[in-house]
Amino acid sequence: MSTRYLALMICTAALGGCASSPVHLYQGIASSAQMSVNSNDRSQKTPFAFAGDMRKLASYSSVTLEPIEIYRGPDNQFDNLSSSQIQELSAYAGRAFSKALSKHGILADQASSTALRLRIVLTGAHLSVPVLGTVSKVTPVGFALNGVKAVAGKEGRFTGDVTYVAEFRDGTSGELLWAYVSKQFPSAVDVGASIRQLDAAKTGIRLGADSLAKNIAQRLSLVR
Repeated sequence: MSTRYLALMICTAALGGCASSPVHLYQGIASSAQMSVNSNDRSQKTPFAFAGDMRKLASYSSVTLEPIEIYRGPDNQFDNLSSSQIQELSAYAGRAFSKALSKHGILADQASSTALRLRIVLTGAHLSVPVLGTVSKVTPVGFALNGVKAVAGKEGRFTGDVTYVAEFRDGTSGELLWAYVSKQFPSAVDVGASIRQLDAAKTGIRLGADSLAKNIAQRLSLVR
Protein backbone atom coordinates (compact mmCIF):
# COMPACT_ATOMS: atom_id res chain seq x y z
CA MET A 1 0.00 0.00 0.00
CA SER A 2 1.64 3.26 -1.12
CA THR A 3 2.14 6.30 1.10
CA ARG A 4 0.10 8.34 -1.36
CA TYR A 5 -2.82 5.94 -1.09
CA LEU A 6 -2.60 5.90 2.70
CA ALA A 7 -2.65 9.69 2.81
CA LEU A 8 -5.69 9.77 0.54
CA MET A 9 -7.43 7.18 2.71
CA ILE A 10 -6.76 9.21 5.86
CA CYS A 11 -8.00 12.45 4.34
CA THR A 12 -11.14 10.79 3.01
CA ALA A 13 -11.90 9.18 6.35
CA ALA A 14 -11.18 12.38 8.24
CA LEU A 15 -13.64 14.27 6.08
CA GLY A 16 -16.22 11.51 6.48
CA GLY A 17 -15.74 11.46 10.22
CA CYS A 18 -15.72 8.63 12.71
CA ALA A 19 -15.64 10.50 16.00
CA SER A 20 -17.31 8.99 19.04
CA SER A 21 -20.61 10.35 20.31
CA PRO A 22 -20.62 13.15 22.94
CA VAL A 23 -20.58 12.18 26.60
CA HIS A 24 -23.82 12.71 28.50
CA LEU A 25 -25.27 12.32 31.99
CA TYR A 26 -26.26 8.69 32.56
CA GLN A 27 -29.85 8.24 33.68
CA GLY A 28 -29.20 5.09 35.70
CA ILE A 29 -26.55 6.67 37.94
CA ALA A 30 -28.03 8.55 40.91
CA SER A 31 -25.26 11.15 41.17
CA SER A 32 -26.10 12.36 37.65
CA ALA A 33 -29.04 14.25 39.15
CA GLN A 34 -26.59 16.35 41.18
CA MET A 35 -24.15 17.03 38.37
CA SER A 36 -24.18 19.97 35.99
CA VAL A 37 -22.04 21.23 33.11
CA ASN A 38 -18.49 21.70 34.36
CA SER A 39 -17.60 25.26 33.37
CA ASN A 40 -14.09 24.81 34.80
CA ASP A 41 -13.26 21.95 32.48
CA ARG A 42 -10.37 23.36 30.48
CA SER A 43 -9.20 19.89 29.48
CA GLN A 44 -12.61 19.01 28.01
CA LYS A 45 -12.27 15.63 29.74
CA THR A 46 -14.67 16.18 32.64
CA PRO A 47 -17.77 17.72 31.02
CA PHE A 48 -20.09 17.18 34.01
CA ALA A 49 -19.39 17.44 37.72
CA PHE A 50 -20.79 17.93 41.20
CA ALA A 51 -18.76 19.50 43.99
CA GLY A 52 -20.11 19.81 47.52
CA ASP A 53 -18.14 21.57 50.21
CA MET A 54 -14.69 20.65 48.93
CA ARG A 55 -13.12 21.91 52.17
CA LYS A 56 -14.47 18.74 53.83
CA LEU A 57 -11.99 16.66 51.86
CA ALA A 58 -9.18 17.98 54.06
CA SER A 59 -10.59 15.97 56.98
CA TYR A 60 -9.82 12.67 55.23
CA SER A 61 -6.47 10.98 54.96
CA SER A 62 -7.03 8.05 52.59
CA VAL A 63 -9.31 6.49 49.98
CA THR A 64 -10.93 3.07 49.76
CA LEU A 65 -11.55 1.87 46.21
CA GLU A 66 -14.79 -0.03 45.69
CA PRO A 67 -14.94 -2.79 43.05
CA ILE A 68 -15.11 -1.30 39.56
CA GLU A 69 -18.67 -1.29 38.22
CA ILE A 70 -19.92 -1.58 34.66
CA TYR A 71 -22.88 0.56 33.70
CA ARG A 72 -25.55 -1.52 31.98
CA GLY A 73 -28.19 1.18 31.44
CA PRO A 74 -29.68 1.58 27.94
CA ASP A 75 -27.81 4.87 27.53
CA ASN A 76 -24.36 3.31 28.04
CA GLN A 77 -21.75 4.15 25.40
CA PHE A 78 -19.87 0.92 24.93
CA ASP A 79 -20.15 1.15 21.16
CA ASN A 80 -19.59 -2.34 19.74
CA LEU A 81 -17.42 -3.78 22.50
CA SER A 82 -17.96 -7.41 23.38
CA SER A 83 -18.72 -8.51 26.94
CA SER A 84 -15.21 -9.91 27.28
CA GLN A 85 -13.66 -6.63 26.15
CA ILE A 86 -15.74 -4.67 28.67
CA GLN A 87 -14.72 -7.09 31.41
CA GLU A 88 -11.08 -6.70 30.37
CA LEU A 89 -11.35 -2.92 30.72
CA SER A 90 -13.01 -3.31 34.11
CA ALA A 91 -10.21 -5.50 35.42
CA TYR A 92 -7.61 -3.12 33.99
CA ALA A 93 -9.34 -0.16 35.65
CA GLY A 94 -9.24 -1.89 39.02
CA ARG A 95 -5.48 -2.35 38.73
CA ALA A 96 -4.85 1.13 37.34
CA PHE A 97 -6.79 3.04 40.00
CA SER A 98 -5.34 0.92 42.81
CA LYS A 99 -1.82 1.50 41.52
CA ALA A 100 -2.34 5.26 41.13
CA LEU A 101 -3.77 5.68 44.64
CA SER A 102 -1.01 3.52 46.11
CA LYS A 103 1.62 5.60 44.32
CA HIS A 104 0.43 8.64 46.28
CA GLY A 105 0.22 6.67 49.53
CA ILE A 106 -3.51 7.18 50.00
CA LEU A 107 -5.03 3.76 49.25
CA ALA A 108 -6.76 2.34 52.35
CA ASP A 109 -7.47 -1.36 52.86
CA GLN A 110 -10.73 -0.84 54.74
CA ALA A 111 -13.42 1.77 55.28
CA SER A 112 -13.13 4.23 58.15
CA SER A 113 -14.32 7.66 59.20
CA THR A 114 -11.13 9.19 57.76
CA ALA A 115 -11.23 7.32 54.44
CA LEU A 116 -13.18 8.46 51.42
CA ARG A 117 -15.09 5.85 49.43
CA LEU A 118 -14.27 5.98 45.73
CA ARG A 119 -16.69 4.43 43.28
CA ILE A 120 -15.72 4.11 39.61
CA VAL A 121 -18.42 3.17 37.10
CA LEU A 122 -17.33 2.44 33.54
CA THR A 123 -20.04 3.91 31.30
CA GLY A 124 -18.61 3.61 27.82
CA ALA A 125 -15.67 2.98 25.53
CA HIS A 126 -14.80 3.00 21.86
CA LEU A 127 -12.36 0.73 20.12
CA SER A 128 -9.40 1.97 18.12
CA VAL A 129 -9.23 1.06 14.44
CA PRO A 130 -5.76 -0.54 14.55
CA VAL A 131 -4.52 -0.03 10.99
CA LEU A 132 -6.02 3.39 10.35
CA GLY A 133 -5.31 4.54 13.89
CA THR A 134 -1.61 3.80 13.56
CA VAL A 135 -1.26 4.92 9.95
CA SER A 136 -2.97 8.22 10.71
CA LYS A 137 -0.12 9.03 13.11
CA VAL A 138 2.90 7.97 11.05
CA THR A 139 2.17 9.37 7.59
CA PRO A 140 2.93 13.07 7.02
CA VAL A 141 -0.69 13.98 6.30
CA GLY A 142 -2.07 11.96 9.20
CA PHE A 143 0.54 13.28 11.61
CA ALA A 144 -0.27 16.84 10.63
CA LEU A 145 -4.02 16.33 11.12
CA ASN A 146 -3.57 14.62 14.46
CA GLY A 147 -0.90 17.10 15.51
CA VAL A 148 -3.47 19.88 15.37
CA LYS A 149 -5.80 17.81 17.54
CA ALA A 150 -3.02 17.02 20.01
CA VAL A 151 -2.21 20.69 20.50
CA ALA A 152 -5.91 21.38 21.09
CA GLY A 153 -6.14 18.45 23.54
CA LYS A 154 -8.64 16.62 21.35
CA GLU A 155 -8.79 12.92 20.52
CA GLY A 156 -7.38 11.62 17.27
CA ARG A 157 -9.23 9.95 14.44
CA PHE A 158 -9.64 6.16 14.61
CA THR A 159 -8.39 6.18 18.21
CA GLY A 160 -10.56 4.81 21.01
CA ASP A 161 -11.52 6.30 24.36
CA VAL A 162 -13.15 5.46 27.67
CA THR A 163 -15.79 7.17 29.80
CA TYR A 164 -16.56 6.65 33.47
CA VAL A 165 -18.19 8.24 36.49
CA ALA A 166 -16.09 8.87 39.61
CA GLU A 167 -17.83 9.41 42.96
CA PHE A 168 -16.23 10.31 46.29
CA ARG A 169 -18.38 9.69 49.36
CA ASP A 170 -17.96 9.91 53.11
CA GLY A 171 -16.74 6.54 54.36
CA THR A 172 -19.35 6.37 57.12
CA SER A 173 -22.45 8.29 56.08
CA GLY A 174 -22.18 7.80 52.33
CA GLU A 175 -22.68 11.52 51.70
CA LEU A 176 -21.69 12.46 48.15
CA LEU A 177 -18.87 14.97 48.30
CA TRP A 178 -17.55 15.07 44.77
CA ALA A 179 -18.50 13.39 41.50
CA TYR A 180 -17.81 13.81 37.82
CA VAL A 181 -18.13 12.21 34.41
CA SER A 182 -14.81 11.77 32.66
CA LYS A 183 -13.86 10.97 29.09
CA GLN A 184 -10.23 9.96 28.70
CA PHE A 185 -8.13 9.25 25.62
CA PRO A 186 -4.45 9.28 24.63
CA SER A 187 -2.69 12.07 22.80
CA ALA A 188 -3.71 12.23 19.15
CA VAL A 189 -0.08 11.56 18.18
CA ASP A 190 0.50 8.63 20.57
CA VAL A 191 1.37 5.84 18.13
CA GLY A 192 1.57 3.14 20.78
CA ALA A 193 -2.00 3.74 21.92
CA SER A 194 -3.59 2.63 18.66
CA ILE A 195 -1.91 -0.67 17.84
CA ARG A 196 -4.62 -2.87 19.37
CA GLN A 197 -8.34 -2.21 19.72
CA LEU A 198 -8.35 -1.63 23.48
CA ASP A 199 -5.01 0.19 23.72
CA ALA A 200 -6.46 3.70 23.64
CA ALA A 201 -9.20 2.93 26.17
CA LYS A 202 -6.62 1.40 28.52
CA THR A 203 -4.34 4.40 28.09
CA GLY A 204 -7.32 6.62 28.90
CA ILE A 205 -8.01 4.64 32.07
CA ARG A 206 -4.39 4.96 33.15
CA LEU A 207 -4.30 8.70 32.46
CA GLY A 208 -7.59 9.21 34.26
CA ALA A 209 -6.45 7.20 37.28
CA ASP A 210 -3.20 9.13 37.55
CA SER A 211 -5.00 12.47 37.30
CA LEU A 212 -7.63 11.48 39.89
CA ALA A 213 -5.06 10.19 42.39
CA LYS A 214 -2.89 13.28 42.07
CA ASN A 215 -5.88 15.60 42.42
CA ILE A 216 -7.41 13.92 45.45
CA ALA A 217 -4.03 13.50 47.17
CA GLN A 218 -3.54 17.26 47.01
CA ARG A 219 -6.90 17.76 48.72
CA LEU A 220 -6.44 15.34 51.61
CA SER A 221 -4.94 16.19 54.96
CA LEU A 222 -1.78 14.13 54.58
CA VAL A 223 1.43 16.08 53.96
CA ARG A 224 3.35 14.57 51.07
